[in-house]
Amino acid sequence: MSTEHEGHQLIHYTVDHENLHTNHEEMTPNQILLAAQIEAGVYFLVKRVGHEPHESYEGKGDLPIRLHDGDHFISQRQHHHHRIEYTVDAEAQSTTQDQMTPDEILRSAGFDPVTHYLVRLRGNAQKSYQGVGDKPIHVYNHERFIEVSIGPTPLS
Repeated sequence: MSTEHEGHQLIHYTVDHENLHTNHEEMTPNQILLAAQIEAGVYFLVKRVGHEPHESYEGKGDLPIRLHDGDHFISQRQHHHHRIEYTVDAEAQSTTQDQMTPDEILRSAGFDPVTHYLVRLRGNAQKSYQGVGDKPIHVYNHERFIEVSIGPTPLS
């Protein structure tokens, strides 16, 4: 699965099921979180093998680890609780839950999940949650979402 990129092996890995890649053989857990646009210090990294957590990097965010093609990581919230600030259609929202379903995020922003679905914005990337609104996702501080209306748009 690894590919060549400007003379370096490109290593593919995932963080919270988001596909990422790098040409660095070693990165710190904090660098991996930042590459996934996840706030290091609020979250820590856990390496997964299969569906089970394998190795926690809690408190080890600055220690380099060797990356292997196909590595899978998840982020976990540090054990201190605080408000998570995020936006839906640029309107400020907040929660103390680090996991919510897209439908819950829509409802909390005043949208009906029957007629709308959620899209996560990360840099230039967009992740649609159409059809999977009942599956919990991590909600990160300063996360940006938009809602998309399902069905015809009324003409005026």
